[in-house]
Amino acid sequence: MRKRKVSRRAVSPEDYQTGFKLARQEFEFFVRLKNRLNSIRATQQLKNGELFLETIEVPSDDMRDDYY
Repeated sequence: MRKRKVSRRAVSPEDYQTGFKLARQEFEFFVRLKNRLNSIRATQQLKNGELFLETIEVPSDDMRDDYY
């Protein structure tokens, strides 16, 4: 395969900040969705009489701090 030259342009600080805010919002949505799905799964397992502690994750510190 041939490699193509990729022209790169400088990203303005406003564009970078806008993209970062958008990525942060998407990540927060993902975390909320994941927590909601895990709580639904844990509730279903509890209703079925199964153990659900493996389903619920409790991080020792907030994992979002890694992304800010």
